[in-house]
Amino acid sequence: MGVRGLGGGDQCPEPSGECRTAAQSPIASRRRPRPVVLVVDGPTRAELFELWISDGCEVRTANTIAEIRDAFEETISVALVRNELPDEAKAEIETRIKNSSPYCRTVVTTTEHVEVMFPGLPYDVCLSEPTTKSAVRQTVDRLTRRSRYQSLLKDYYDVTLGITNMEVGATAAELDGCERYEELLGTRSRLRAELDDLKSTFDSDDLRAVQRDLRPERGFGPETTQRNSRRSEKHKPDTCIGCGRTWDVGTDGSGGAGHRRLGAFVWKCMECGTVQNLPDPSHRRVTKR
Repeated sequence: MGVRGLGGGDQCPEPSGECRTAAQSPIASRRRPRPVVLVVDGPTRAELFELWISDGCEVRTANTIAEIRDAFEETISVALVRNELPDEAKAEIETRIKNSSPYCRTVVTTTEHVEVMFPGLPYDVCLSEPTTKSAVRQTVDRLTRRSRYQSLLKDYYDVTLGITNMEVGATAAELDGCERYEELLGTRSRLRAELDDLKSTFDSDDLRAVQRDLRPERGFGPETTQRNSRRSEKHKPDTCIGCGRTWDVGTDGSGGAGHRRLGAFVWKCMECGTVQNLPDPSHRRVTKR
């Protein structure tokens, strides 16, 4: 439900374009739907996961690229993705998250008994076999709260921008009794309260995760390049997943590196040309196990 217009002779100042968008949006007045969780897996496991978590969220399932595209017609809070899926399906999921669900958190599930090192897409948590109901429920709950916090924070900033625009463009007398301005103030208060409620449920891992996403590490110049390179090399695989060559040995058998670093946690094998990536290790766990 949008913000109501002013009646009769009210002289509320007309907001700027950005403020009008914030004021007329249904951010605070709509009832928030249950978080949507996407399970991309075979029918049997997808049905099991849905049974485990459907009491707290809406669950969508998919195991083809067409079904993945359909699922992202609505914003997804958490995606549970089977590691053994084809690369094309993983690439489609990554693209849809970037374009449609920027706050979506990703869980990689696998039949392996150890954490996946090269899943083919960025992820927050890896759940390896044996997967339990408790682990899945706890992980989904924690990640949906993180996703919702970031989404609400974006709404909060948008509404605050609208309030600021109105305050800059009008006097206190003009704003006094302005319905649009009062509704924006009420919206901001409700969003702030919900953010505080969510934050009270976070532990130190949750706080670090949301703060990291809000303040990504940025920098330029030789010192930043060297720091990122050292951090990346620390987690570099010992061998190529394509040809098996040991990367501490050059292609001619010398002591030169058998790989080339393309970026943070991305390397190319100088023997066979395989490019492999490793998610930033700080993103790979929700809790310490």
